[in-house]
Amino acid sequence: SLNVTKDGFEPYRLDAFNVVTGKATDLGEIVLEPKRDYPRVVSTDPRDGARNIAVGLEIPIQVRFSKKMNTDSVKQAIRLEPKTKWEAFMGKGSHPLADEDNLVIVLSNYDERAPIKYNTNYRIGIGTGATDTGGLAMRKDFAFSFATGSAGIASTSPANGEKNAMAGLVDTPIIVRFNTRLKLDTVVKGAFRIRPRPTYEVDIKPIEDERTGWTTVYIHARLEED
Repeated sequence: SLNVTKDGFEPYRLDAFNVVTGKATDLGEIVLEPKRDYPRVVSTDPRDGARNIAVGLEIPIQVRFSKKMNTDSVKQAIRLEPKTKWEAFMGKGSHPLADEDNLVIVLSNYDERAPIKYNTNYRIGIGTGATDTGGLAMRKDFAFSFATGSAGIASTSPANGEKNAMAGLVDTPIIVRFNTRLKLDTVVKGAFRIRPRPTYEVDIKPIEDERTGWTTVYIHARLEED
């Protein structure tokens, strides 16, 4: 094995060549690449390997880079499988979460021909065509994956564990959002339990979203303070 190092350059290593006693061994020309601050991905949200990501109308995905990037080159370098409806945002003002070093990819359920699927592993790749603002490209491809969860409750209002929640008043019902269509005849009072038990009658009202058919349940109940 041969190892070559020099300050300011990437180390070079060559393995598996033969050296014969008493004879010169020609290894050809050795080229050292200068060290550069190549752009790279430093974090993702969801993290690589995350499971049970809730399927909603949208799933926002964040990919943070080590430096400011050329936004057009990054968008063109994105690969996503399996096929679904998505849109990429990068640069200030393009999306509330986006920045020059933060890519936001939004998967959506607005196209019924390519919906976000339940219990599915999604893989996102960023190719070496992605460059920083100075034109320096990523040294190698980057990829990560995450898996969506089953159909069920996507979110609630108030959120789980929320403090000082505004809920139970006439104009602020408890809201349970499902990411699937429920059989409306099963959305009855006996299917929901509130503890401590409210002293007044509880009203349950399911509504279906016009775009997706998903069910949102509004629960009107007078709750105790604190």
